[in-house]
Amino acid sequence: MQAIRWILYFFAALFVVTAIFVVLPWSTFNAFVGWFGPYAYPDEPLIQYSIKAMLALFFWIGVLMFVVVARPEKYPTILLVFVWLFLSFAVIALGLGWTYGVPWFFYIDAVSSAVIGALFLAYRAQAAKGEASEG
Repeated sequence: MQAIRWILYFFAALFVVTAIFVVLPWSTFNAFVGWFGPYAYPDEPLIQYSIKAMLALFFWIGVLMFVVVARPEKYPTILLVFVWLFLSFAVIALGLGWTYGVPWFFYIDAVSSAVIGALFLAYRAQAAKGEASEG
């Protein structure tokens, strides 16, 4: 259970780090995106708002991940919500990728979401088993 806990902490930290991109200037954010290919976002206010709002949500999802991973016996329902959040996003990312014909790199979203969802599922099951053996 400790290994899964630390892997989930790592993913939570990645989510929390997205807060950096919320405060960066748009040109710096686009330069970072450019490292992964020629996929810069348009310099339009609505796009900037949407992406920065999404990144702020990712930050708070990461914070919540830290909380529930630290105390799984206290938050089994939220662990289950994370299972379904990540597994359903994996399916959605595959569907959107196929629909819009995105480059292969974008399918990493689907794979990583499926892995995180499976980790949360295993972590929740181990936490429930540990709680049952203690009680």
